[in-house]
Amino acid sequence: MREFNDSNFSFYTGDLKFFVRSIGCCHQSAPHRQRIKTVDFAEIFWPLSGSGCFVDEQGRVTIVKPGSVWYYPPGAEHNYFPCAKGFHYRWLAIGGEDAAKLFSALHILPGLSAAGACPEELFCRITGNICYPDKQLQLLLDAFAILVKIAEGSTMAGDISQVPGEQIKKIIDENFHNPDLNVNFIAEQLHRHRVTVSKQFKDRFRINISDYLSSLRCQEGLRLLCQSDLPIVQIPQRCGFASLEYFYLTIRKATGDTPASIRKNAKHRTALKTR
Repeated sequence: MREFNDSNFSFYTGDLKFFVRSIGCCHQSAPHRQRIKTVDFAEIFWPLSGSGCFVDEQGRVTIVKPGSVWYYPPGAEHNYFPCAKGFHYRWLAIGGEDAAKLFSALHILPGLSAAGACPEELFCRITGNICYPDKQLQLLLDAFAILVKIAEGSTMAGDISQVPGEQIKKIIDENFHNPDLNVNFIAEQLHRHRVTVSKQFKDRFRINISDYLSSLRCQEGLRLLCQSDLPIVQIPQRCGFASLEYFYLTIRKATGDTPASIRKNAKHRTALKTR
């Protein structure tokens, strides 16, 4: 798929406390990326295909894939880039002095949220109406519907007792550092057949267990590369990788860079910030 960045901006000049500021659809390929910037509006990023690496205010790197959403609140530094296979996503920005309160009221926290498939029809409708100032109410209704979908996904993710997929996710989140963790391990913990475990997790999160586990280990590896001075050869065992070679292959596949290059770039960014 070719690279593109289609953006549409609102001409609204009223006094609403929050309003639809802009919307767009973008496809990027590594190593290209958006410039790092700090903005005064709220923005969500909803993946369609591929995956993106998002950096939070603590410098932690999270790989965001279809089925989940990333939220940067007003005042946050936007720092994200496509993973090795590219990143195709839709984005929506909400402006106004109470934009953050809208997200807070819906219990949408900064960072990653489970959300399911992107509601592209709503994004397309906003795109078609955003240039008309008299459509601001309809824009808000459609934007609110998008945010409610995110909020519903986050609420389901918190109800571990009633969602089998969440029980599986909890085991993975708490044990991914263990190199022996796999479907059989989880099935034994839950006293279920491995096929049932795999299906329940895939039905809930639209990603298979091995890919999710690899993503968690990769994220932890990226965090240690960027935020610690731990020797690179010691990082794989802290993340659950069976070998140094597999760690290198996974990081390279996800980001397009080697672990050594990622650490070097992280130290360079830190040095620039401290000047």
